[in-house]
Amino acid sequence: MEKAILLPFPTISKKVPFLRCQICFRDFHRLRFNTGRIKICKLCVRDLNSYSEPAEYSIQILKSRLEKGLTSRLISEIENRSGPRKKQIQAMRNYNNLESILEREMPKWLKKIAASPSLSQEHKALRAHNRGLLHLSSPNNFQYSGDWQKRARRIKRLDNGACHDCHTSDIELHTHHIIYKSNFGTDRQENLVTLCRTCHEKEHGREFDKYESPPSTESLNHAQAAITLPHTPPSIDAHPQEYINQTVTIIEEKPTPPILSSIDQNDSKNLNISPLPSLTTAHKKETLSPINSSKRLNKQTKGLMARALDLLRSLFK
Repeated sequence: MEKAILLPFPTISKKVPFLRCQICFRDFHRLRFNTGRIKICKLCVRDLNSYSEPAEYSIQILKSRLEKGLTSRLISEIENRSGPRKKQIQAMRNYNNLESILEREMPKWLKKIAASPSLSQEHKALRAHNRGLLHLSSPNNFQYSGDWQKRARRIKRLDNGACHDCHTSDIELHTHHIIYKSNFGTDRQENLVTLCRTCHEKEHGREFDKYESPPSTESLNHAQAAITLPHTPPSIDAHPQEYINQTVTIIEEKPTPPILSSIDQNDSKNLNISPLPSLTTAHKKETLSPINSSKRLNKQTKGLMARALDLLRSLFK
């Protein structure tokens, strides 16, 4: 008698729920970023960062398409002699008031367009703007907002003080822009997520500098120096001190950098003028960062200041 062959009982895999991307409306088992603020897939993150345009360009394209389509439809209704006379007259009225109709109806049309399943660049950019990820227009500058540190702390608190990707905590945490700031991403919390340094470097595809850290408002301001000279130098008989006071404006920060503090006081005596004023009393045109004050001055600025001082010495020899 043959023995029955017992087959292993088939294992029933646990169904993994699908997650829907809020930009392309497609379902995935896993999204690139899934926070309580935004759900976005890897493809949409890549596409939006590759566009490198604010949302207004895409919106303008969509508006022009709508205007062109409406105009074409109205002209077709006007030229349709076989249609109802009443419909033809109404089409002529709408055509004459096309601008006011577009201005009134455009917000409704854009809302319908954003809800459509299209995967075009313009549709994704419009949805990203509506979700708070993308700027409408190009900002005046790409500096971080004045309350950036406060925003960063809030994002870390919302993300439970852990990295979004590896879920580790008690390590160096950065606040990452999902749509890069250089690609017109906003500073809104929908576009921000907490990453550890390792995952942040992996996301950007590069290794950060040794001392590189999440930017602060202070570190984004750069020390500058400007020296203004007249187009036509005065004669040697002119008043030297007045000449220097009027033609040289040094914009610098405290404390006095070594390049000026090391100037020999005999140089000013040889010029028969009083010593140059301390930078603490020099005219300031801009408020500069207090962080690493004397170290922030770059070599180019130092060279420019030195050349200007040499020029002044040569004028009054």
